[in-house]
Amino acid sequence: MRVNPRDTSTCTIRIRSKNTIETIKGSVKRTISEHRSTKQRNHKLKEARKRLETLAKLEEYRQEKMDDEVKYLERQQQMYEELQRQEIIRAKKKQKYFDMRKKQLADASQDKMKKTMQQERKRKKEEASKIKSELKKRQYYDDQKTKLK
Repeated sequence: MRVNPRDTSTCTIRIRSKNTIETIKGSVKRTISEHRSTKQRNHKLKEARKRLETLAKLEEYRQEKMDDEVKYLERQQQMYEELQRQEIIRAKKKQKYFDMRKKQLADASQDKMKKTMQQERKRKKEEASKIKSELKKRQYYDDQKTKLK
């Protein structure tokens, strides 16, 4: 619709939108230009709203990805800490076993030394008793020789 820019007559325009009917009174030029600028503004607002929604979705997606990454890294950290704890427990058990074996070996060594010392004492006692019996026998023989003489 072409409008003469010098036309200042008053007219009424009814604009039917989706859910409303809008009635505007004013000059034809002003009314149509207002309508066009309103349409353009609304169109720009819709585009901006769409861009904002897209950016919000993108930001939400990035946040979800970041949360997933953080959860993954936390799980990795927990697994690493659990492995460290298990390794420490294994090392402690191993050390405990080595200490126990060391003690057992030391006890066995002491027992062996005690047995050896007991055997040595027993042998020395036997030797001492043999020597005493030999001495008694000699003394007896010597006494018998002296009595016979």
